[in-house]
Amino acid sequence: MHPMWRQRKLRKTCGEHKIHVSAYSPLGGPGNTWGSTAVVNHPIIQSIAFKHQATPAQVIKFQVQDFF
Repeated sequence: MHPMWRQRKLRKTCGEHKIHVSAYSPLGGPGNTWGSTAVVNHPIIQSIAFKHQATPAQVIKFQVQDFF
């Protein structure tokens, strides 16, 4: 799932009904008409990565793993 749009209620419901939820391009894409969709470039993700000496992708991976 998208790290900035976690949809907790949907994920909870899916879990209760044993429905697998997966992410499509969780690190973002090249952009679109309203701006970049690259989550790895988000300032909050960047600052967390810098603080913990990790890459933005590692921060996102930890966040997704922590949720499940």
